[in-house]
Amino acid sequence: MNLRKIIIAIVYIFIFLFYFNEQGFSKNIKHNDSSTNLNIINIPFWKKFNDEVLLNSILMVYQNNNDLKISQNKIKEAQRIVKISLSNELPYIGFDGYINRAFHSSDEYKGDFIIPDYHQSRFLLPLTMNFELDIWGQNRLKTKAKKKELLMLEEDQRAFYISIISSFAINYYNLVKIDKLIDVQNKLINNQKQILNAYKDKEEFGTAIQNDIIREEKKINILNYELNDLKEKQEVLQNQLKVYLSDRSFDKINRIDFENINFDPKIPNKIEFSQLEQRPDYKKVQHKIEKIGLDVKIAKRDFLPKFTILGTLGFNAYQFNNIFSKSSRLVNLGVMPSLDIFDGGRKFQILKINKYRYDSTINEYEKIILASIQETNDALYNLKSTHENLELALKRYNLDNEDLYLINKKINYGIANNIDLFKKQEELLLSEKHKISIKVNEIISYINLYKALGGVEPIENL
Repeated sequence: MNLRKIIIAIVYIFIFLFYFNEQGFSKNIKHNDSSTNLNIINIPFWKKFNDEVLLNSILMVYQNNNDLKISQNKIKEAQRIVKISLSNELPYIGFDGYINRAFHSSDEYKGDFIIPDYHQSRFLLPLTMNFELDIWGQNRLKTKAKKKELLMLEEDQRAFYISIISSFAINYYNLVKIDKLIDVQNKLINNQKQILNAYKDKEEFGTAIQNDIIREEKKINILNYELNDLKEKQEVLQNQLKVYLSDRSFDKINRIDFENINFDPKIPNKIEFSQLEQRPDYKKVQHKIEKIGLDVKIAKRDFLPKFTILGTLGFNAYQFNNIFSKSSRLVNLGVMPSLDIFDGGRKFQILKINKYRYDSTINEYEKIILASIQETNDALYNLKSTHENLELALKRYNLDNEDLYLINKKINYGIANNIDLFKKQEELLLSEKHKISIKVNEIISYINLYKALGGVEPIENL
């Protein structure tokens, strides 16, 4: 086989190795593509809210939110870092050319041999190759450790996705609640104005005093203050939702009417520990334990000798017309063993540091288990409590309705007046406000439980 064929073969090997690194190895890397990210936000869960406006808005957040796009780029960056580690497992082939001309100068001495008026040209055109033999699997372990770092980062991204989408949904329902509360507040103000007018009418007949008028006017002022506060919260929520949507063209946030909410959460009796295994922090710390375990192995194998294959193939000529001649061929191959005899204890200290980190991560794992149990149990208790309060609020609202019905009957019999009627209407409207708040709070509590479970729908216990 002549030298030309050898060079061509090396070039083909180089192209193959490059393609293998970019395509073959990359198949082992878990990619967070758009379909994977869409699974993170759990569209089937949000469909159960029977709210197309909410669902479309969530998809819009997924597509447009700037923070989510930033997190996606961080994942892509981490994937490239893994590929860099993979490339370190492959041979390096490079070209290090050298062209030199020593012009006429003084005599050159080579021992007793003299070259008068020395001048010389040199043309060195080599392909160089070096490849560290991964006898102990240290480089493979480094790549595995980088993959674990990627998996940890993906769990951070998953937690961020769940947090962003859940926060958007919570603000969305708070805005729906505020819309309805503003409507009821306007009714309260109109009702209070009727009470004030009724007292003014009584004052004309001498059956009411000025203090009654002042008291009812003060109530109107308080109700107007509460209305302004609700409007401010409405504006703030709309602005926050616009940021989530990351679209400056939005003038109005679309949302469902409170009366069209059609969702009753299925409340589990308890949370099984197995349901916590999908939490991002739980899975991340598992990957972290595995990653630091690999770091310990890498630190141990760093004490062992390394073997590197070195090779050169090319031409070394001293005259330009002889560059590609047989006499100018340059071929060498060798193995370079290396072992650190003394490094001041650096490798030993690195090993001890990684062992300490491993022990700390085990404790972190135990802490996350306890924290996840507490968080989910707190969220479940809050959901149950809110549900019980909703039942009480509905009962109170129904009783106020019955009371209003009885007042109407008393008016027909002449044993009650319009002021009594307006007062009962006020009680009913206040009960309605309480019912609205509790109803939306129940939905928000359910979303918080979903978030605490790591973006997994709570399982209803039989």
